[in-house]
Amino acid sequence: MSNLEQRVSRLQDYKRLRLKEELFRDQPGARWEYTWNALAKDAPHYFPGPYRAIDVGYMDGDGTEYSIYAASPTDDWATTRKQFDWILRGFQEG
Repeated sequence: MSNLEQRVSRLQDYKRLRLKEELFRDQPGARWEYTWNALAKDAPHYFPGPYRAIDVGYMDGDGTEYSIYAASPTDDWATTRKQFDWILRGFQEG
Protein backbone atom coordinates (compact mmCIF):
# COMPACT_ATOMS: atom_id res chain seq x y z
CA MET A 1 0.00 0.00 0.00
CA SER A 2 2.90 2.35 0.67
CA ASN A 3 4.00 2.01 -2.96
CA LEU A 4 0.49 2.81 -4.17
CA GLU A 5 0.33 5.77 -1.85
CA GLN A 6 3.38 7.30 -3.54
CA ARG A 7 1.44 7.41 -6.83
CA VAL A 8 -1.91 8.44 -5.33
CA SER A 9 -0.35 11.18 -3.22
CA ARG A 10 -0.01 13.20 -6.43
CA LEU A 11 -3.77 13.67 -6.48
CA GLN A 12 -5.00 17.19 -5.79
CA ASP A 13 -5.21 17.82 -2.03
CA TYR A 14 -4.38 14.19 -1.17
CA LYS A 15 -4.63 13.49 2.56
CA ARG A 16 -4.00 10.16 4.26
CA LEU A 17 -6.57 9.41 6.92
CA ARG A 18 -5.24 5.98 7.86
CA LEU A 19 -2.67 3.48 6.66
CA LYS A 20 -2.15 0.64 9.08
CA GLU A 21 -1.31 -3.02 9.12
CA GLU A 22 -4.13 -5.28 10.19
CA LEU A 23 -5.26 -8.86 9.85
CA PHE A 24 -8.01 -9.76 7.41
CA ARG A 25 -9.34 -13.28 7.94
CA ASP A 26 -6.18 -14.16 9.85
CA GLN A 27 -3.97 -13.02 6.95
CA PRO A 28 -1.58 -10.05 7.13
CA GLY A 29 -2.89 -7.01 5.33
CA ALA A 30 -3.42 -3.28 5.45
CA ARG A 31 -6.23 -0.74 5.60
CA TRP A 32 -5.74 2.56 3.79
CA GLU A 33 -8.17 5.47 3.85
CA TYR A 34 -7.64 8.81 2.16
CA THR A 35 -9.29 11.88 0.64
CA TRP A 36 -8.53 14.01 -2.39
CA ASN A 37 -10.10 16.62 -4.61
CA ALA A 38 -11.00 15.24 -8.05
CA LEU A 39 -10.44 17.62 -10.94
CA ALA A 40 -12.44 18.03 -14.17
CA LYS A 41 -9.56 16.33 -16.05
CA ASP A 42 -10.16 13.18 -13.97
CA ALA A 43 -13.46 12.53 -15.80
CA PRO A 44 -15.03 10.16 -16.75
CA HIS A 45 -14.00 8.22 -13.64
CA TYR A 46 -14.77 10.99 -11.15
CA PHE A 47 -16.88 14.11 -11.03
CA PRO A 48 -14.99 17.20 -9.85
CA GLY A 49 -15.01 17.70 -6.10
CA PRO A 50 -13.94 16.12 -2.81
CA TYR A 51 -13.68 12.32 -2.62
CA ARG A 52 -12.94 9.71 -0.02
CA ALA A 53 -11.60 6.18 -0.53
CA ILE A 54 -10.88 3.03 1.41
CA ASP A 55 -8.77 0.04 0.40
CA VAL A 56 -8.29 -3.19 2.35
CA GLY A 57 -5.59 -5.39 0.91
CA TYR A 58 -4.10 -8.68 2.02
CA MET A 59 -2.19 -11.69 0.77
CA ASP A 60 -3.54 -15.21 1.21
CA GLY A 61 -1.48 -18.21 2.25
CA ASP A 62 -0.68 -19.00 -1.41
CA GLY A 63 0.71 -15.52 -2.06
CA THR A 64 -2.29 -14.19 -4.03
CA GLU A 65 -2.90 -10.51 -3.36
CA TYR A 66 -6.42 -9.18 -2.90
CA SER A 67 -7.69 -5.62 -2.69
CA ILE A 68 -11.19 -4.50 -1.80
CA TYR A 69 -11.60 -0.83 -2.72
CA ALA A 70 -14.34 1.79 -2.72
CA ALA A 71 -14.41 5.53 -3.42
CA SER A 72 -17.16 8.11 -3.64
CA PRO A 73 -17.81 11.81 -3.36
CA THR A 74 -17.43 12.85 0.26
CA ASP A 75 -21.12 13.80 0.46
CA ASP A 76 -22.04 10.16 -0.34
CA TRP A 77 -19.46 8.59 1.98
CA ALA A 78 -21.85 7.32 4.67
CA THR A 79 -23.71 5.21 2.09
CA THR A 80 -20.51 4.10 0.37
CA ARG A 81 -18.93 3.06 3.65
CA LYS A 82 -21.97 0.94 4.56
CA GLN A 83 -21.78 -0.74 1.13
CA PHE A 84 -18.05 -1.30 1.50
CA ASP A 85 -18.44 -2.90 4.93
CA TRP A 86 -21.15 -5.20 3.55
CA ILE A 87 -18.97 -6.22 0.59
CA LEU A 88 -15.95 -6.75 2.84
CA ARG A 89 -17.92 -9.04 5.16
CA GLY A 90 -19.18 -11.11 2.22
CA PHE A 91 -15.97 -11.22 0.16
CA GLN A 92 -14.99 -14.70 -1.01
CA GLU A 93 -11.64 -15.55 -2.55
CA GLY A 94 -11.55 -17.09 -6.02
